[in-house]
Amino acid sequence: GRIDHPIPRREDGPRVPAATSFRRLGVFERYSLVEARPETGRLHQVRRHLKHISHPIVGDVNYGKGDINRLFRERFGLRRLALHAASLTLLHPFTGESLTLEAPLTDDLRGPLAEMGLCP
Repeated sequence: GRIDHPIPRREDGPRVPAATSFRRLGVFERYSLVEARPETGRLHQVRRHLKHISHPIVGDVNYGKGDINRLFRERFGLRRLALHAASLTLLHPFTGESLTLEAPLTDDLRGPLAEMGLCP
């Protein structure tokens, strides 16, 4: 799917165009693991967009649901925002070359995902 919904570029700023594409990678009970690809770079864009379509990110204390966050903390020991930037692509500030930075999934997120059968 694709979420096309304006959000502020910064806190208390005017709303500006913002778009995020997403796809479901897996399902655990009534929860989904999704890959989100922001097409613009706005403050908390992925978090705000998923909340906008009533699918907040687990562990999100600003845009999420407290009862769901507590459930995942108690059941899986997940004590953080369940959001991970696996890769970022940007232009080098001096050379203009495209750079892709990759980060492995951390253990504090890998463990809970593995318990749910969602870890690759």
